[in-house]
Amino acid sequence: MVFRTLLNGIGDRAIKAILLGIAGLVLFWLIVLPLFMVVMVSFRSGTPLEAGPFSLANYVLTYTYPLTYVTLLNSLLYAGVSVVLVMGIGILFAWLVERTDMPLRNLAWTMILLPVGMPSFLLTMSWTLLLNPRVGILNLVLRRLLETAGLSLDSGPVNIYSLGGMIFVNTITGLTTVFLLVVGAFRLMNHEIEDAAHVSGANKRTTFWKVTVPVLLPALSVATLYKFAGDLNDMDIPLLLGLQKQIYVLPTLIFFSAFYSTPIEWGLATALSSPFIFIAIGLCYSYFRFIIKQAETQKYVTVTGKATQSRRVSLGRWRYPALVLFLLYFLLSIGLPFLVLLWASFLPSYRPPSWEALGLVTLGKYWEILAWPNIGRVVLNTLILGLGTALLTMLIAFFISWVVVRSRLRGRFFLDAVIFVPHVLPGSVVAVGLVFTYLHPSMQWLPIYGSLWIMVAGMLVGYLPFSTRLMNGALTQIHRELEEAGMVSGARRLTVLTKITLPLVLPPFVMGMIWVSAHAFRSLSIPLMLSTPETETISVLLFFLWDRNADFSGAAALGILLILAVTMLTLISRRLIEDAFSGRARL
Repeated sequence: MVFRTLLNGIGDRAIKAILLGIAGLVLFWLIVLPLFMVVMVSFRSGTPLEAGPFSLANYVLTYTYPLTYVTLLNSLLYAGVSVVLVMGIGILFAWLVERTDMPLRNLAWTMILLPVGMPSFLLTMSWTLLLNPRVGILNLVLRRLLETAGLSLDSGPVNIYSLGGMIFVNTITGLTTVFLLVVGAFRLMNHEIEDAAHVSGANKRTTFWKVTVPVLLPALSVATLYKFAGDLNDMDIPLLLGLQKQIYVLPTLIFFSAFYSTPIEWGLATALSSPFIFIAIGLCYSYFRFIIKQAETQKYVTVTGKATQSRRVSLGRWRYPALVLFLLYFLLSIGLPFLVLLWASFLPSYRPPSWEALGLVTLGKYWEILAWPNIGRVVLNTLILGLGTALLTMLIAFFISWVVVRSRLRGRFFLDAVIFVPHVLPGSVVAVGLVFTYLHPSMQWLPIYGSLWIMVAGMLVGYLPFSTRLMNGALTQIHRELEEAGMVSGARRLTVLTKITLPLVLPPFVMGMIWVSAHAFRSLSIPLMLSTPETETISVLLFFLWDRNADFSGAAALGILLILAVTMLTLISRRLIEDAFSGRARL
């Protein structure tokens, strides 16, 4: 009440300045403070509870350690090669769907989107069962084929536990996001630009590489930067595939140094984390300097007031082979992984498919899961984590986006840039920052370390970049006159925000909540690093079943249940979104 009275007594610009300050304080608490703690502790010896004197010892130790440079090279190869492969395939698929006469294009769209429902760590688990060097189903088939040619092998020929295997799985999981980032640009591109190239004598291949790709440079740059940043901080795939052969990337080395080594190597973890923060800032600067500025100057505008009609390229005899590429992707991304998970879930212990194994098929693992004494707590933790993260993320995103879009104050774009930084950071860096922040003696008044709320804080930070961009776009479509009319009618500023603005952007708000909750339910990295036996989630339990207990069948059964739950959430969300668009939903 006092806060509302103060807001009513000052001008609109002053109100926006106050809200900008509050938004800055929120981001400082959630993002800047934990990262600042990482940098500060990297220059000190000791532990988070007993910090020693300032020194460069952590950096000297870390950067004279040969494994550091091997790990850095692995990270660059993992992210760089994956980006090249995914961008090449994603551009090809977007072009086939939007600019050619390939048959069944709507079916191709569906096949591209389906992998969203398969968590990356479950897909990785599936491919370990398919390409395990000794008992992988596909390796067994390949060895039998090679035996007919007179070549006998005891293992392989493909080894999924390698840097190449990590890149292969990452390419499959990352294709959907890149496709969605570039396909819209293909749809909006004015075909007359390509027609002019053809009139000038250029063939189709030359036109594509010399005209189409350069014109699409902003969208391709965004997709490349987004994918490269995401791969640098990816931990799920390297954790599951690199652990067998001790192939580390920077996020997994930070994870093992800070959470699994004995004794814990805080110096190594923080000295590795600090450069990541500056890399993140550099990538964010590149994004705003080279992409946003080019958009503001309209250097690459292709959609104008002149009406155009999209023209599709005839593929001729290549129409159906092009469709086969999408079928192959569906087989690799969903078909084979889901089938092998389903097969494993029906066995008391995993074994490759055979007539003998078929006689062992049972629903026993599913009944075991339902009978676990702690399964209720694990499900409840997952629901609280997913729904709590989704609600808090979207509320904070709405508030910060309103400040960025509606105010004209200096500093608002700095808030937007700060929000983007965590997207480039590994979850292990964020987790280390949270540990240092909430274990610090000055933070004893906020005892959230070891609770679900510290995981909510970590995941919230990771999902804010997407959520704020979703709300930025929604708020730019709502004219400020609607809010001004509410103010003129005597409504308070907070009343206008909650009763006018928020209901108007309810559809994207609901969609954002669904996106965040679906990702939070299946997230592995943050819960794995910050959970305790009392706060385990389904994804953490999955990892322990797989890694510690080697219970592949139990992990597969739990994974199938998780996929079904996420699918059900998606179906329910469609109804919620329809209600939000029709105005039937109410806050």
